[in-house]
Amino acid sequence: MKKTITILLFMFVLLPGCSSRNEPEQGNIKIITTRDTDLDPEVVASWGRQKEYFLEDNREIIDWPKAEEILLSEKIRGGKQYHTRWLTIYTEDDRKYLVRQPEMDALWKFMEAKGMDLQGFGTE
Repeated sequence: MKKTITILLFMFVLLPGCSSRNEPEQGNIKIITTRDTDLDPEVVASWGRQKEYFLEDNREIIDWPKAEEILLSEKIRGGKQYHTRWLTIYTEDDRKYLVRQPEMDALWKFMEAKGMDLQGFGTE
C-alpha cells in the first residue's frame, strides 16, 4: 500500500512539473513565429529589408510586455534594433524572439531604467 501511494504521488504530483526545457506550460496559447502562414501581410511588410532574415531563423513573435519579462528573467545573449522599430532578442539557450517596440529605443530606455547592461545589443 505504501509503495502504491508513493508511485501515485510521483506520477500525479512530481512528474507534471518536469520538463526537458524547464519552461512554463504554454497551455492553449499559440506561439506565433515569423514563418506562420496566417501572419498579417502588413506585419510581414513592416519587416522591410529584414524580411528574409527574420524568416530564415523562424523567430517567435512576442509583444512588448512579454519582451520585458524575457529581458528580466532570461539570460540574454544580445539582439539588434532595426529602423522599423523591430527588435531581435537572443537568449543564451538559443531562443530567438522578434518584437515591435512601442517606440524607437524602448529597449534602451527599459534597460537603463532597470540598471541592466546593454552588452550584446546593437542597432542597424
